[in-house]
Amino acid sequence: MSATILVPYDGSEGAERGLTYAAEIARSQGQKLILAAAVEWRLFGIQNPLELAESQADVVKDMERIRKDVLDPRCARLAADGITAEAVVESGPVVSTLIDIAEKHGASQIICGRRGASKLTRLLMGSVSNGLVQTARCPVTVVP
Repeated sequence: MSATILVPYDGSEGAERGLTYAAEIARSQGQKLILAAAVEWRLFGIQNPLELAESQADVVKDMERIRKDVLDPRCARLAADGITAEAVVESGPVVSTLIDIAEKHGASQIICGRRGASKLTRLLMGSVSNGLVQTARCPVTVVP
């Protein structure tokens, strides 16, 4: 049975741990990976249409940069290992955008890494992983 796993990926150590786990599952079960990123709009302080247009252009540039510099190279490495992977970048609030991507691509599960750089943050789940666990309609695995 072919299924799809959504992996939120930003190139961080936590995201890489989640991807490593997801890649093992994809390889053993013949599943496809969707490496997904969400870029939020920064509307704070925008006071006129020109600033809004500049903010929109910045979001588009960020989306292109994330795809080109982060997701596409990682998808290429996965393909070299025999794993089918697709990069998806959309704009919007991170958690709800990732859930929308999962639903659009028929993801059977979401696998994400937990952030944890300091003593305090190691005790807590990251806000994105927590939000996915609380609101996703499919199973979510958080990799420590």
